[in-house]
Amino acid sequence: MKLTLTYQGPLPAKQRGVSPIKADLRRAFHPQISAQVERLLGGNSRQHVTTSMGEYEFISPAHSNFHTAVELDILMLAPRGRRPVGDTDNRLKTLIDGLTRPANSNQLQGFRAPDDGGATYCLMDDDSLVQRIGVDSRTWHVPPIGSSDALVVVTATIVLSETVNMDSPVGNIFLVL
Repeated sequence: MKLTLTYQGPLPAKQRGVSPIKADLRRAFHPQISAQVERLLGGNSRQHVTTSMGEYEFISPAHSNFHTAVELDILMLAPRGRRPVGDTDNRLKTLIDGLTRPANSNQLQGFRAPDDGGATYCLMDDDSLVQRIGVDSRTWHVPPIGSSDALVVVTATIVLSETVNMDSPVGNIFLVL
């Protein structure tokens, strides 16, 4: 299953500790992920990929309970002069954190539940579920006037993880998706 996710906004290279940018990324990706996977997570399957953290719930289609992982192909565009050499890896770390469910309550800084009050959709439950990453970082030649932001297009492919057991009922759910 392939999902296409886009983000336009700040994507700083340097992040110390917990960043509200990661909450902004989750907020931007939530409706896109929800629209693409919600119909596939009907019935009892949703409970297997829902994680609670305090008063919040997170749903992740790439989840160890489903024995699924992700492969990411990322196109990162930034205006000329806004991409210092060597910052791609740090921007990538921030982006992956924004695609992942917060790991603990400290990572909820700046987080807001969706307006509908339901669970927040994140691509993956844990960043260890990334099996492959391809990154193409380029100059954004015609950004919106005055923009210093980045434009990111993520193609996420949900795949079987290395821990899949095809003899289990959950392992077979992926084949139906």
